[in-house]
Amino acid sequence: MSTNRSKEKYDSLARYYDQRWEGYHEATHKVAIDLLEPKQNDIILDASGGTGLLIERIISKIGDEGKSYLCDISKEMLDIAENRLIKFRNVYLSQQDVHHLDFDDSYFSKVLSASSFHYYTEPHKVLCNFHRILKHEGALIIVDWSRDFIHFKLFNILLKLLSKYHVNIYSSNELKSLSEKANFEVEKIINFKHGLWNLVGIRAIKQR
Repeated sequence: MSTNRSKEKYDSLARYYDQRWEGYHEATHKVAIDLLEPKQNDIILDASGGTGLLIERIISKIGDEGKSYLCDISKEMLDIAENRLIKFRNVYLSQQDVHHLDFDDSYFSKVLSASSFHYYTEPHKVLCNFHRILKHEGALIIVDWSRDFIHFKLFNILLKLLSKYHVNIYSSNELKSLSEKANFEVEKIINFKHGLWNLVGIRAIKQR
């Protein structure tokens, strides 16, 4: 999906995004936080972090002694995140495209991408960006839809035909392979479901 299309979609969804997907967020955020294993001194980036709901949950769990960053392409989503996160001290928001991240090399201890990877037009480029900004042995967490089951293979085909926003749903093996090509070592893969949604969570560690 192009940057402009992504921005267009999420600007339009921002007002009711959290309410519409409340149960889905509960399920995916729990897995994301479990895989993240957040610590008080972490410097965390929530890439394509939307309305800030996940970062809020992470900070509420560990406190805000560390630093948390959220970037998203949608200004409308970031406006909601700003209002939500204003109560915390060490949270920084920026409007950025994950294909062109403006962060220093080897800065973050952990990077998180939740329910966004299937929209990235250049997944290898995004993963290389994540690798660049992570410290040595920093952790990358991806939670996303999974094409491991037949109905999501069909769903993927249908979305490609009907939606101008959709790019691709990956299988867990494809996500593992993509991560390894970007010099990550995949430490853990979790397959799980929420209703009819097939999902995968991956924890990968930066190598070299």
